[in-house]
Amino acid sequence: MPGTDVYRVPSASFNLFLFGGRYYSFHNGAWFLAPSYNGPWKLITTERVPKPVRAVPASYYRIPPGEGAHAGVASALPGHAKGPKSKKGGED
Repeated sequence: MPGTDVYRVPSASFNLFLFGGRYYSFHNGAWFLAPSYNGPWKLITTERVPKPVRAVPASYYRIPPGEGAHAGVASALPGHAKGPKSKKGGED
C-alpha cells in the first residue's frame, strides 16, 4: 500500500496482505494470520491485526468486506480444503 509497510499480494484469489514478515487475510468477516502464503492459517481477533493492516482501504481488497460470504470463498486460503479450521482464540 502506498506510504505504508503493508503489501498486498495482487495475484492471490483472496484478500492477502504482508506486514512485518507475516501474512494476514480478511476472509468471510474474520481475520487470519499465517507465517507464509501457504499457512498454516490461524483465526485471530481484530485486535491482533496490526493497525496498518486494518487501515488498508477496501479498494485494495480482492474481495471487498461484506462480499463473498456466500460465494464459495471458504476454500480460498491455500492449504485448507475447506478454509481455516483453527478455533477462535487460537492466536499465536
